[in-house]
Amino acid sequence: MNLNHSLLSPSSAERWLHCSASVKYKGAGATFDAIQGTRAHEAAEKILKGGFTPEYHFPNEEMRQGVTKYIQYIWPIALASDAWGSEKHIEIGPILGQGTCDFWALERDILHICDFKYGVSRIHAEKNSQLMLYAYGLYNLLWEKEIKEIRIHIIQPRCNKDGRIDSWVTCPNKLYEWIKETVLPTVQDICLGKEHYSEGPWCWFCAGKKVCPEIVAKKARKIFLMGGIEMEEGKFLTPNGVRCVYTHLGKKVPAIAGSENLEYQVTILIPVDDKGTITMLQEAHKQALEKGKVLWAGKQATPGRASFQDLVKTPEEDCQEWAKGHLLLKLKSRKDIVDTIDMGGNNMDGSLIKNGDWIRVFGIFLPYNNTEKKARGISCYLNSVLFVEKGDKLSCAGDEDPTDIFFPDGLPT
Repeated sequence: MNLNHSLLSPSSAERWLHCSASVKYKGAGATFDAIQGTRAHEAAEKILKGGFTPEYHFPNEEMRQGVTKYIQYIWPIALASDAWGSEKHIEIGPILGQGTCDFWALERDILHICDFKYGVSRIHAEKNSQLMLYAYGLYNLLWEKEIKEIRIHIIQPRCNKDGRIDSWVTCPNKLYEWIKETVLPTVQDICLGKEHYSEGPWCWFCAGKKVCPEIVAKKARKIFLMGGIEMEEGKFLTPNGVRCVYTHLGKKVPAIAGSENLEYQVTILIPVDDKGTITMLQEAHKQALEKGKVLWAGKQATPGRASFQDLVKTPEEDCQEWAKGHLLLKLKSRKDIVDTIDMGGNNMDGSLIKNGDWIRVFGIFLPYNNTEKKARGISCYLNSVLFVEKGDKLSCAGDEDPTDIFFPDGLPT
């Protein structure tokens, strides 16, 4: 795996150390608070270079007070130190990247690392990954100095209105132990392409939080299963977002061509290399098949109506381009209302979900025994839909039902 400095930068260390899979999503991009923070840092740097008290035009009083509190804290440390610097560019290593330390100072055998956080979300100094990497880089840079203690300070005036500064003390030996036991093994896993997902506060700064399977799965379990109800036999929840086609969630359409029975329908496209989704579907189908054997009292299912391949279809060779490399599963529901929910857990109009959008579905494979038609098989029913994000419309022929294309024999009623 080719890595560049920006992927494993110290500023995002909290994210990639806890969730190595987040590297592929990168950062969440510049927010309003981040832009304001940049302006506050620029103001503090100009004041430091100008001798502490130059005139500077602040955009608002809150920023003036915040920068003042930061300067008032670090200035005595600078005066008591043998050497100090601000906005120091630090090279951590060839893989660990680089970063900019807001303020550092060497006071006899004590190395100070100070960070000016202008945001309103509380950040703690204790074992702060970003600042520990800065300390590691500076310690190596000052290798000829006898440093016995490392002090990390976080100045966060908008969060700590009482003026309290969050500080933490460690030593070089513990710092190197953390690098050896925590940082390097994680970096090695990332270089080898080993993905580990973990949800936590760091997700807020990740660009992938809307599609991350760990977050989506937890939200979906809470939304679909009402906070932790165990999955029943035959039920499944697609772990990844999948695209939908022939989507009829806002209005019922005929169950099969020419049928008077109406139902909601959606067909999902499952990439053949999406092993997580396919494995979950296979397990749910296996459970439904076991229930079917009891329901059918030892009789065989009707040919073409119960196997996994009967339900999770491989498209024909002359299919649309978007279907190639995918398996197709049609889900149906005769409920008056199909639950359609967005990523925030809000109910939404099913008609807003269109062909080509990304969704996750909560469904169930159920065996049936139609004694009148002497048909035994398994159907796939739709319980709920979690809308992930909009997608480009697929070049299919409008909104017609796919039964006659992908399910020529229809789905049993």
